[in-house]
Amino acid sequence: MNMNYKRKDKSILLQESHILTCDISDLLSKYFFCEKLAKKLCNCKESLNLNSLKFKIKEYEIDICDDNLDFLFKTSLDNSKTKSFRKIRNKVVHGCSLFYRDFAIAHKKEYEILLDEFIEKVGVLFYK
Repeated sequence: MNMNYKRKDKSILLQESHILTCDISDLLSKYFFCEKLAKKLCNCKESLNLNSLKFKIKEYEIDICDDNLDFLFKTSLDNSKTKSFRKIRNKVVHGCSLFYRDFAIAHKKEYEILLDEFIEKVGVLFYK
């Protein structure tokens, strides 16, 4: 059996095993709900398509700009100063990335504002 992976220091493994702090858990919970609302709006059961979401946002005349949707849902948005929350979710949930977790926590307020805005503006279509 050929195991092609790098061995990690035990202290890193221990840190990764505690990836979910309260701060990142709060953000992930809100993101999961936003993703649920986005899929419901687009009437899709599989992976969310950002272009379809943008089309539906415009169709329903929901006041959320494309840049904010990119900041939340664009998988490829990943540079030194900006990362989409979808990218963060993927890296934290699937890769136990401490770097992406810490980036999200450092920018928690900005992400919370956008997540709350999405929940408020899209959620009103489905919840009284």
